[in-house]
Amino acid sequence: MTPAARRRLAEIIGNLPGIIRNQSQLADEFQFPPPTIPPIPELDPPQPDGRGCRICQLVFRDDQKIQQHYTTQHSWTNPQGRGRPRVHDAYVRPEKPWREGVMCQRFFRSRAASGWFEVGRSRTGRGYVSKSNATVITKQPMRSSKVSPETRAHIDEVLKRDKMYRDAETQPRFYSKTLGDDSFAATSLWLERTRWPIMFKNVRRDILLAMTRLPIHAKVGSVETDYVLGQGPFEGDTDIIISREDEKKITCLLSAIDIMLDRCELTAQHTSRVLLCRLASSRLDIYQPKPFALRIEENTRKRYRLLWKRFIAFALRAYLLPDAIREKEVNIRLDGRIASQVQRLWEHPVWQCMSMKKPSWPRLHKLDDDPDIPQRYSDEDIEINSSGRHESPYDDDVGSVSFEESSDDFGSSEEDDGDFEESEREDRLNDFKHAEVFLELLFELSLSLSMENFIDGQPGSTLLIYFKYCPNLSGLIWVQRLLFLEYALPLRSYPIIGIQQRPQFPMERLNEVRQKYMVQGSMSPLAELHNLRNFGQKVAKTEPPPFLLRWSDDGRVVSYGSDFTLSMEDFRGLVDHLIGQAEGLCNELMCGFEPNFDINKIKDDFTNGQAGFSFVNHPENGLDEIYQELIVQLCTSRSARLAKDGQ
Repeated sequence: MTPAARRRLAEIIGNLPGIIRNQSQLADEFQFPPPTIPPIPELDPPQPDGRGCRICQLVFRDDQKIQQHYTTQHSWTNPQGRGRPRVHDAYVRPEKPWREGVMCQRFFRSRAASGWFEVGRSRTGRGYVSKSNATVITKQPMRSSKVSPETRAHIDEVLKRDKMYRDAETQPRFYSKTLGDDSFAATSLWLERTRWPIMFKNVRRDILLAMTRLPIHAKVGSVETDYVLGQGPFEGDTDIIISREDEKKITCLLSAIDIMLDRCELTAQHTSRVLLCRLASSRLDIYQPKPFALRIEENTRKRYRLLWKRFIAFALRAYLLPDAIREKEVNIRLDGRIASQVQRLWEHPVWQCMSMKKPSWPRLHKLDDDPDIPQRYSDEDIEINSSGRHESPYDDDVGSVSFEESSDDFGSSEEDDGDFEESEREDRLNDFKHAEVFLELLFELSLSLSMENFIDGQPGSTLLIYFKYCPNLSGLIWVQRLLFLEYALPLRSYPIIGIQQRPQFPMERLNEVRQKYMVQGSMSPLAELHNLRNFGQKVAKTEPPPFLLRWSDDGRVVSYGSDFTLSMEDFRGLVDHLIGQAEGLCNELMCGFEPNFDINKIKDDFTNGQAGFSFVNHPENGLDEIYQELIVQLCTSRSARLAKDGQ
């Protein structure tokens, strides 16, 4: 370049706005570019051995300089100290606070603004230290610079497809239907007895689980949002929900169950010991010396009631589900009689009198043995039906009174010319009668659910069998015995559903109900639950372990079958042998890739039940990118034996 051209170029550059004109101005005003910029091709090629500060983003290429920077600027103290490291610490490398393996460039070789700056962070990402050379293996490490563009594009495409596949597999609509393998090791007597693999085949268990939960209350005591049961059956479908209005109804209805069961417990309190002993027996001709235990721990009583509320909520939500979802996704068969009874409850006039701001059933009267409150009944007050005839809606020759036929008896008063107090008193009376009718219908629904017929002789066709888990069996049995006692020998009649007061000879009536619904051999949910409880207790006591070990007489050799023996000397070396085999296999699978991290700092979340989650996905472990680094290592390692076209 001629001197004239050089002067002309200097004038053009000097006229540029914001130009830095000297070294002092360069030292004061110059700013390094952000670390996310790609490498600048006009400068020297980026160096891959930079040390980057995690706090202020400065980059150095010398350990002493980065140590001095951390010591003076960030009050860092070298844990190794002066001198040679101690013998027992010779192989322990302290964790360094800075990042290594940072790709860096610089504008000037000396003087002001000659420092190094990071480039290409968008491609390098987060680093991981390798034990072999104490450098950081990043998302695009030094080794990946040897990967051809075609290989890099192929790896990116494979990772993209793998992510799409894993995302699809972790969707509830897919993973909630998986049942695991059907190998012999995965089978058991309990699974064969309950037929769960057949019952839950191709069934959305996430929806079933959501249906059993009690309604969620906000702090103000009301349901504020729609209740999401699960994802739609196909991609793009809306979620399966129960509307907030229906959830409020469910909340209010479940609170009425306490009043219904209070009445059942009052009946049990006024029933003789002989009848309660018969009620507790699971055989028709066997007298149980121990009566039905009405007096139980208060916490147990609450737990049993909550269990029945969960079951009623399950049945109500099954009714509210769309037909296609109920039949195809959760495989629930809803009996026509139960559906009509739920519909009568759902469309009952009592909802017009209820406030849904805080959905709860009003306690119009209290039935208990509180000494401060006079009892509604005593032994002398109970009138016995002298005819001995017990009408029931479930007998073949007697039909239940429909709501339409009985609604006139509970209508509003025809006298409209009374004063405000009389009108208000009549409204409260009508509300009370509507509530009494509703409670009878709720009791009828509970009975119908406990009396469902088995289709083709299979208990799995009933709704109550969805709760046949060991922790639930005793609670369901206790509540159903209480319901059947109220059904057979009620203190008061149920005029709406056609159940009369207890007859003069109660033993005969109780045995009729027991023979049909309660004893072993009857085709009813209660009998099935009772058999399951007995079966579970027997299996827990008698089922042997998967294998049996035999010890020698001197206690030094253990044998399994006739082919395997192990002495204590060999057992002591077994752990070391297994660790060595595991390390060799791990090294072969990782192709020499050794990401270095402190195992003591690895975190896991055992409460996370999401499909596909493991400690590798935990955000605080920083292991989410190592899988991609392993793919790069496999593609660039000569010792890797990757399958191609099945070979």
